[in-house]
Amino acid sequence: GPDADELETTLLRQGLDVQTTVNAALDAGAHGQFAKAREVLNDALALDESGVRARTAQGLLLNMRGRYEEAIAELEQVLALPEGQDFVPAKKALASVLIRLKRLDRAVPLLRELATQTPDQAEVANSLAWICATSADAKLRNPEEAVRLAERASTLTHGENYAILDTLAAAYAAAGRFDDAKKTIAQAIRLAEQGPQPDAAVPYRARQALYEAGTPFRETP
Repeated sequence: GPDADELETTLLRQGLDVQTTVNAALDAGAHGQFAKAREVLNDALALDESGVRARTAQGLLLNMRGRYEEAIAELEQVLALPEGQDFVPAKKALASVLIRLKRLDRAVPLLRELATQTPDQAEVANSLAWICATSADAKLRNPEEAVRLAERASTLTHGENYAILDTLAAAYAAAGRFDDAKKTIAQAIRLAEQGPQPDAAVPYRARQALYEAGTPFRETP
């Protein structure tokens, strides 16, 4: 059979080690070891023929370091590559930075693409549902879409994720379905209080009071 070096080269060509290297870089970044992450990422860039995975990791590391504009530029360049235009991790990473910076008009089209591309991923449906239900910008609000997406996210998580139930309650309230909103937020509060971070229920209680008064929740601009 092939010797060890040959086997390693074959694995690298198949891109298996690119991902391992990228994961190591992101792990170093998550622990604040950015110099090490940069070094490991250079190895990944050397291995990754298209550059898509390594450059997405670079975008994630820039985001971790608070260098948001650079992260956006890097991730947009990945998505402009022929090999990168449908790369889900790059779209997710870019949507995440845009949401953090409240550039929702740019995040929403990306999230819509992701919701179509990854219909089984609850967190994507949940992120988009939250914006459609609660955005301060009336142009971005779409209560019917919010309900559909949040119900899908809740089904995917078997109704056991309190953050998703919070989104579902907000979507029902946005659609004027306050009885459903009150029942759903009560369920979210119960689950949150039973979990390891009972404080998570505090903002839910504030929203519960709004729904009791027949008022939907809106994000502040």
